[in-house]
Amino acid sequence: MVVKIGDESKRADVSPQENASSLFAKLAKVIAKPGTSRSQVFRSGSGRRVYAYSVFAADPSKLVREDAKGTKTVGRLVNGRFRAVSRDPNV
Repeated sequence: MVVKIGDESKRADVSPQENASSLFAKLAKVIAKPGTSRSQVFRSGSGRRVYAYSVFAADPSKLVREDAKGTKTVGRLVNGRFRAVSRDPNV
């Protein structure tokens, strides 16, 4: 059974320079260059901390959060928030 409610929404027109694949390609090119500092990657215009998240290889149900200093923390997402399980420098 299919239920349709409301009118069909219009798709926003996005220029080829602004689509996700071209932006990711540009980002990958910048990050791959030698000399790109961690501070440039983890910079925030709002002054809030920026983290990089990845899946913990030993246990896919956990995440690894890395900060600008390179500190890695293993944890889980609980109600949409990261909760640390352990702080292991060998992660």
